[in-house]
Amino acid sequence: MEPLIIKRKGHSIVKIIVGAIFIVAGTFNILDSSAKHEVINWILNIILIVLGILNFTPYSGSVTTSLVPGYKDLRIRWRGWIFWKLIRPVEVEKIVLGRLFILINRKEKKAVRLDLDSLEKDQKTQIYNFFIEYAEQKSVPVERHGLQEGSRG
Repeated sequence: MEPLIIKRKGHSIVKIIVGAIFIVAGTFNILDSSAKHEVINWILNIILIVLGILNFTPYSGSVTTSLVPGYKDLRIRWRGWIFWKLIRPVEVEKIVLGRLFILINRKEKKAVRLDLDSLEKDQKTQIYNFFIEYAEQKSVPVERHGLQEGSRG
């Protein structure tokens, strides 16, 4: 089974714009000669610049949706997540496919909810098909809520 990686262009553009605004605002406030140069202002402006720079790093949240099946686990990195989630097939009770979400119910652990509301229809279909195929391979039950029963996604 192949990994599924979906790049979200709109989200990355927003991150770049927000990062640039933070850097420009912090730099302008530091260089502004009419502003009061108190310690708290310096700290706040440096924090603005650091937050702007962090928006350009991959650690400020994912702009891609990644589903990577492995031999012993499924690695998921959803949009906005900083860290990967590792899900072992033996701990999965069932996978629920909804119109706007996917819910992975796990035994004795918190369920993992993947929101699909901001994805395009073809991206949702790819994700549905990925989870249907994954469930078939790992013998995990699948429930469908709000989907047409005749289609695969």
